Amino acid sequence: MKHSHWVHKNTSIKLTLISLWLILQLFTMKAMAMQIEEPEYFLQLDVHEFPRMLVVNGVVIEKDQSGKGTSATAFPINHWIKNGENTLELHYGPENFIKKRTHQNSRCNVSIVVKGKVGGKKISYKVADLSYVPNYDIPLSERFKGSMPAGRYTYSEKESKPTTDKGDFSIGAVQADSDKYDQRGNRIYRTFTADVPFPKWAFFSADKIYSYPRTNENYDGMKLKVWPMLLKLWDLFESKKIDKILPLFEARSKELDMAYYREPGYSIKSFEHDLKNIYKAGYPLDRIDFEQMKLIVAYNEKLFTIANAADSTGTVMFYDKKDNTNTFFNMYWMKKDGKWSIIR
Repeated sequence: MKHSHWVHKNTSIKLTLISLWLILQLFTMKAMAMQIEEPEYFLQLDVHEFPRMLVVNGVVIEKDQSGKGTSATAFPINHWIKNGENTLELHYGPENFIKKRTHQNSRCNVSIVVKGKVGGKKISYKVADLSYVPNYDIPLSERFKGSMPAGRYTYSEKESKPTTDKGDFSIGAVQADSDKYDQRGNRIYRTFTADVPFPKWAFFSADKIYSYPRTNENYDGMKLKVWPMLLKLWDLFESKKIDKILPLFEARSKELDMAYYREPGYSIKSFEHDLKNIYKAGYPLDRIDFEQMKLIVAYNEKLFTIANAADSTGTVMFYDKKDNTNTFFNMYWMKKDGKWSIIR
């Protein structure tokens, strides 16, 4: 009987240990975030008849200040985000301006979506949104109540769902205040977390180069200060010395390669290929007058670009007289430890 007693006791201990191990494994699996292979984040739009500016981490990703028509598109943003907390913003004009340009069917739904693979299977999840209804008969807080509630979320089989555990990502509460660029305007914004395998991009640690809100004095002063940098860059592109041009874009290109999981050197080689084709075609550099070029300083006050004021695109442009079109490159500068560099 003693022997049977000890066999029973040992079996009970083993079963208890196995049960504890299973519980621990289940708890660990529950707490672990889903590992998405090569995640790609997008700013996704569903907008109808609504003037707006859409901003991620202080950089304008999309804007349409006329607000005419419908837009349903997506913009890749891996090169503008970082591991951890990021910010999504919707900027729109003063209420009297918006009221004249919207109607009962106007809408503005903006989402951050992550895509990738898990175990070889393609996935797509919404990880943040701002859903705004321009109904001025209701309080401001009611106009964006259709947005995802703040909190922690986990990836389920088909969609992201709220969780009380650590989860896969989190979203901050929707907040509202005035537009830093134009204090008569408005913005709503919230934070969201991203899980990405690449390092924090250099511009996040750049020096502050500007202070909003914009005034004629600080805008004109900044533009006059950086204009010689653009003239020098134009001279270089006009010289067609590709071996002198490419080094200026190496840091930018390396970050783009990492952001979109490309082979090292892909982006700089693609840029070189485009330049050779432009020079072979004989397109002249399109030098636009100072007054016709627009200074754009990012809302994070760390980046700037100068672009064609007509449509806010094109830092370096080559003119095709036959088709009356421009082939253009957009470029952003940053300053770090007193040194300027092209980072986007």
